[in-house]
Amino acid sequence: MEWVTRMSSIYFAKMNINEQIYEVYREEKNITDLLRTIAESISHNVSISMEDGSELRLFNVDQSESLMQISGFLGDIRTEERATFDVEHQTAIDQAVENALEYVTFFFDIEQEILAFTTSVKLSRKKILNFFENVIKEKSDIGVAFMMYTDIEDFSYKIKSMEKVTTAQFKLVPPNGDKEDFEALYKIAPKFLEETEATNFKQEFSTRKKAGINLESNLMESYIEGVGLGYAQVTMKGKDDSGESVEVKSESDSPLKVIVSTALSHSKPAIKEQAMEMFSTIRVKSAAARERLKRK
Repeated sequence: MEWVTRMSSIYFAKMNINEQIYEVYREEKNITDLLRTIAESISHNVSISMEDGSELRLFNVDQSESLMQISGFLGDIRTEERATFDVEHQTAIDQAVENALEYVTFFFDIEQEILAFTTSVKLSRKKILNFFENVIKEKSDIGVAFMMYTDIEDFSYKIKSMEKVTTAQFKLVPPNGDKEDFEALYKIAPKFLEETEATNFKQEFSTRKKAGINLESNLMESYIEGVGLGYAQVTMKGKDDSGESVEVKSESDSPLKVIVSTALSHSKPAIKEQAMEMFSTIRVKSAAARERLKRK
C-alpha cells in the first residue's frame, strides 16, 4: 500500500504602514519606531471576538529578544456540534463541544515587515490578514495594510499566456519606503495623493483596441513591479487564444508560497526555517526590482 504525503502551503504577506505613512514621508514619524510599537503590542492571548460567535486568539507565542520576530499559533475557537460513534448502540451521537479548536502557524518578522502563515478551512488567508490588521490597530493604534506577496514569475507567465489583456485593475497602497519609491512605482507625485489623505487607491486601465493593453509600457511594468514588491494587487481581464474571456488575479491565482508536508504545518521551528529562506529570496528580488525602477 502506498502512503500519500499530505501537503500544506506557507503563504507570505507584506505589512505596509498605512494610516501614518504620510507622516513618515514628512519625517514627522519614524518607521522604525512604529515597527517597534507594533512589536510590543503583539503578545500571547491577544484575541478578537467574531460576529459568528467564534474567537480568534494567538497562543503559544514566542518572541525574540529584540521583540521583532514572533512565532506562534492563531486559533479559531468556538462551540461546535461534533459527532461521535456510540459503539454499544451502533449509532452516531451529535453533541456540543466547547472550545473546539482549529489553528494555524505563523512567523512574523516585523523588522522586515513580512508575515508567513499557514491556512485551514476556517482560517483563510483573508481572515488571517484581517485579524492581524485589526489586532495591530486595536493594540498599537497604528493602521497597517497587509498585501499578499505574488509569485511574480508565475503571474507574468499567466498573463503572457493570454491572447490579450483588455482591463487591468490595480489596488495599491503607498510604499513603506520614501517619496521617491512612491513616484517611481506609481508615476504620481506623492504630495497630490497625500492631500486627499487616501491610504488606499485603485487604478483601472482598459482598452477596446485589438492588441489590448501594452503590458511592456513603462507604466504597466512599474505597476506590476509594485505587485511583486507587496504594494499592490491586480486583476487582469482579457481573452485567451480561443477568444474566451479569462481573468487572472495576482492574490488568488499566483500567491507566493512554499509547500511543506502537513505533518510540519504545526511546527513553529519548521515554519520559521522555511519562512526565513523565503524572506532572503524576497529581499534579493525586491532589491533587483527597485534597481529596475530607478532605471525607468
